[in-house]
Amino acid sequence: AERLWTRYVAAMYWAFTTMTTVGYGDISATTIAERLFAIVGMIAGGFVFSLLIGSVAGVMSASKRREVAMQTKLSLVTSFLRDNKVPHALSSKVYQFA
Repeated sequence: AERLWTRYVAAMYWAFTTMTTVGYGDISATTIAERLFAIVGMIAGGFVFSLLIGSVAGVMSASKRREVAMQTKLSLVTSFLRDNKVPHALSSKVYQFA
């Protein structure tokens, strides 16, 4: 049973090292404790990395939504000014305000 557990931990270590693209390097974990610690570290690193990427994506998405909302409002104002034949001087003041 002990040998099976050692092989299982080694296989999990290999799988997580490969999936997280950490790499094996010159110094790698050899004991069960080292491998388990490395696996936990790789999982924690994956969570932190995904949190960071998710946060950056959220900021970019919010920025894009504001930009799209502004463009939509500006398009509506432009249509209103054109449809109601508002004089150019007044239209310019409206655009400066926006």
